[in-house]
Amino acid sequence: MATNEELIERWQNVERVLTNLPEHERRKHWRMSTWGRVTACGTIACAAGHCGMDKWFQSQGLTLQPAQDGEANALFSGRDPTDILPEFFGEDGVRWIFSDGTGRSVDEVVEEVREHIRWLQKRPPTATQEQTP
Repeated sequence: MATNEELIERWQNVERVLTNLPEHERRKHWRMSTWGRVTACGTIACAAGHCGMDKWFQSQGLTLQPAQDGEANALFSGRDPTDILPEFFGEDGVRWIFSDGTGRSVDEVVEEVREHIRWLQKRPPTATQEQTP
C-alpha cells in the first residue's frame, strides 16, 4: 500500500518528467493514445510511457518496455499497463489522466497532473492508502 505522501512524490515526478521533455520529444515523441511504441524516429509514448523511460521511475520499479513491430502493446515492468499503473499511481490519477487517450498537449497534461497533486494534498487522512506493486 502506498501512502498518500508516496503517491504525491510519484505524481510530482510525473510533473518533473513532462515539464522537462525537450521540444523535439514534445513534437515527435508524444502521443497520449500510445503507452509506448518504437518507431524509426525513436519511442513514441504517453505521459506514463515517458515516466517509464525515466531513471527515477525505473529506480522505483516502473520501467517501460515499448511495443516493437508486430507487438500489440507496451508493457511496464513486464506487466500490462492497466494492471500496474493503477497500483503504482493510484486508480484516480490513472483514470483521470493516463487513461484519457485524447490528443492533449504535454502542457495540458502537466496542468492535469498539478491539479491531481493538489487533490491528493487535500485528501483526508482516512483516504491515504492505495494499492502499489
